[in-house]
Amino acid sequence: VSHWTLPQLEDKEVKVVTFTNCETVELLVNGRSCGTRRLSDFEDRMIPWKVRYEPGTIKAVGKNGEQELCSHELKTAGEPARIDLSPDRRTVRADGRDLCHVEVTVSDTNGTLVPDASHVIQFEVSGAGRIIGVDNGDMTSLEPYRDTRRKAFYGKALVILQSTSEVGQVRLTATSPGLSSGALVINTQESPRQPSKQ
Repeated sequence: VSHWTLPQLEDKEVKVVTFTNCETVELLVNGRSCGTRRLSDFEDRMIPWKVRYEPGTIKAVGKNGEQELCSHELKTAGEPARIDLSPDRRTVRADGRDLCHVEVTVSDTNGTLVPDASHVIQFEVSGAGRIIGVDNGDMTSLEPYRDTRRKAFYGKALVILQSTSEVGQVRLTATSPGLSSGALVINTQESPRQPSKQ
């Protein structure tokens, strides 16, 4: 599973696969242990489980011996409430070419991804940048890439920003009816001068 929001499967058995480089993995649903399995027992290094779905949390804990080294938890999402924006960079070069990829997520009030959200999200940019593309990962979508709006796919979308030659800030806002809007600021800085060729 890639998320733990499966209302259509409540009280039904679901398959879960864990991946780790730790010696063992313990799986917990709402804090209750579903057991511990050793990586060495699975030649393909994929550790399968069958658990009964119930809303809440599912957590995998990786251990070497008794020492907990890592964990990963998924939470059941509530109703769509807001738009979260996450850039891959906070600063770009003001050279008219540099890019920033912004992940757009429809989340509940706690910031958990709502995987079945399909809201149309409108983007607006101001300052020292422009939108050069939008996407959502849906290979069947006929929406244009060069646009300022995109329908969320499995609760997500993507905006690609490009700098201008102006040093300053790029301000991006994302809005959709019924959701709290998202906003972020990206800084643009002077591009380093290239050494002149002799």
